[in-house]
Amino acid sequence: MPPFHVLPCTLADGPALARNNIAAFWTDPTWILMWPGKTCEYVTSQATLRIAHNLLSNREKWRHLKAVDTATGELVGYVRWVLPEDDPEGKTWSAALGPVGSAEEREKARRESESADWEFDHSLDKQDEVMVGLKEDLMGGKRYLRECIPNYRPALTLEASQRC
Repeated sequence: MPPFHVLPCTLADGPALARNNIAAFWTDPTWILMWPGKTCEYVTSQATLRIAHNLLSNREKWRHLKAVDTATGELVGYVRWVLPEDDPEGKTWSAALGPVGSAEEREKARRESESADWEFDHSLDKQDEVMVGLKEDLMGGKRYLRECIPNYRPALTLEASQRC
C-alpha cells in the first residue's frame, strides 16, 4: 500500500485543512509578520471558518486535493490549483472539483467565512507582486497543468503524481 493517497477534499476536511495550511505557512517568518498580534492557533481558528466557503467557491477555476496518510488516515497535505482561463465552463479535471454542498451548506459556509477575522498586514504585498511577475515570466503563457490531467486518478499516490 502506498504511504499516501491523493483524494478530493470534502467539507468535513475543513478543520484539518486549516491546521495543515496555517501550520505550514507559520514556518515562514515573513508570513508571521502579516499577522501582528495574532497566534498560529488564532489564525488557524479563523482559517477554519473560511475553508468550507473556499472549497465550495469558484468551481469553474479551482481544483482541490488532499494527501492522506494511509496508515493513520491523517490529512498531511493540501493543494489548490487555479485552472487556465481557456475553460470557461470549468469542465477540466472534474475529479478534483471541490464538494458541491447543499444550498444550506453553501449559505452556512458563506456566513462563517464572512465572520472570520482575516485582516492582516498588507505591507508585504509588494513582494508578492514581484513574485507573481516572475512566475508569469517563467511560465510564459504555457499550460503546465494540462499535461498532468490525463494522468490523474482518484486515490493516486504521491509517487505516481510526481511523474506527470
